[in-house]
Amino acid sequence: MSTVDSAAPDELVVKTGAGALRGTVRHESHAWLGVPFAQPPVGDLKWRAPRPVPAWEGVREAVEFGPAAVQLPRFDPTEPPYEGDSEDCLYLNVFVPAAPAAAARPVLVWIHGGGFIFGTGKDYDGSVLAERGDVVVVTLNYRLSSWGFLHLAGVDPEVADSNVGVRDQVAALEWVRDNIAAFGGDPARVTVAGESAGGMSVGTLLGVPAARGLFRGAVLLSGSAAQLQDAATGTAAAKAFLARLGIPDSDPGRLRETPVAAIRAAAAEFSMSGGHDGKQGIPFLPVVDGDLIPDVPLSAVADGAVADVPLLVAYCRDEMAIFTFMGDDNAVTRSLEASVGPEAWAQLLRHYAAFEPEGAAVGGNARKTLLGDAMFTMPSVRIAEAQTRAGGRAWLHRFDHQPPMAPYDVLGPTHAADIPCLWSRAPSFDLASLSGRPADGFLAMGEADRAASAALQDAVLSLVREGRPSLPDGPHWPAYDEASRAQMLIKATPELALDPTGERRKAWEGVRG
Repeated sequence: MSTVDSAAPDELVVKTGAGALRGTVRHESHAWLGVPFAQPPVGDLKWRAPRPVPAWEGVREAVEFGPAAVQLPRFDPTEPPYEGDSEDCLYLNVFVPAAPAAAARPVLVWIHGGGFIFGTGKDYDGSVLAERGDVVVVTLNYRLSSWGFLHLAGVDPEVADSNVGVRDQVAALEWVRDNIAAFGGDPARVTVAGESAGGMSVGTLLGVPAARGLFRGAVLLSGSAAQLQDAATGTAAAKAFLARLGIPDSDPGRLRETPVAAIRAAAAEFSMSGGHDGKQGIPFLPVVDGDLIPDVPLSAVADGAVADVPLLVAYCRDEMAIFTFMGDDNAVTRSLEASVGPEAWAQLLRHYAAFEPEGAAVGGNARKTLLGDAMFTMPSVRIAEAQTRAGGRAWLHRFDHQPPMAPYDVLGPTHAADIPCLWSRAPSFDLASLSGRPADGFLAMGEADRAASAALQDAVLSLVREGRPSLPDGPHWPAYDEASRAQMLIKATPELALDPTGERRKAWEGVRG
């Protein structure tokens, strides 16, 4: 169904700061694919902040996606390597409706998820939202796992820069600021959005001073502003990772000489074993380094640093079902228990067991519900609370629809169930957005699927266009406040709920983590 056709060359030549690009046509959109926004981070530029792209002469073809960042196995260490990944990965893609516009269009910048270890911008067909919302869509890559989120700077700051994966995201946003007008986009109306690790990245960017002014709206789907490591933990993890490769702390620069396959294998083992201490649910994370990220981003939100940025914050109804189904929740449990303390964790678990009927209503036993709340639901509530208390505006929604494809047909609206609904063009689901493998093709939508997909797309696109989410065919959606604690339940027939997790939320009052 997805087709790429040629077009009259002059129609699709755009001049950027580095040089001219010739794009292509996807569906009813113009697309520029594989656009470099930084120099390839190879050789001496590994573990260094991204550098600007040198200018080129002539017209560069931008008709094919660039390589993905080096990928780790998604679920199984024995799965075959991802085809087409590379250390040379800093590329983005621009999608613009082919129809002429009377004024510059608002811009949606999408940061992919994947636990900071896999994923790529090309998994998402940006023409879907570009055409439905009459917006410019940008998807991007950033360095992953040990290439993007190993705190090598904590071992030796002369050898590496910190948080290079986050710096890649900032560099992409700077490229958008400097170049998007050439594509008909409005650099003053940029919304940054992401899901899972992408949502966590958006939450992190809220606390990055270098990103201030680069976006005027933010969408966090199954993300938060609290998924980071402190510098001491990041440094300990980096030293442990070097030790796996036989590299002494005194010479971390040797990592640059290590083959990609060896780093990938060590990173996969490190990730699946829970990091340096076995307690890290996500071992590769941004680090509060006192430089790019001066403090936990939630503190910046609470201090009003982004009070002028409207936030759409969301989670899925039964986030942890997929992790418990795969047996991938033990490391997450250890990490969350360590973050809140064993006594508080035991008390929370007893509380959740007492409300087992409510836990069952969201798809599982007390432990599973507690894990989902700890990892996703309560961080979403806390960022909405912090933004509201600081005088800003936030809207909260819960995704309640059950898509018909595996694993959601069995597990319900668990983690990432919203992604095929957000990135598919009715009347079919695009399974590439779910699996990252285009050969998986398409699956027909039912009536409820089409309605839920439309509601989710409307929520995101209205924030991009108007600075607040709204549902043309749904109930009025008020901003979050601590009096009503309104949440929109996104499903075939959206419903406004007031404090739907109130009893569980109250159990978290005064609990850190």
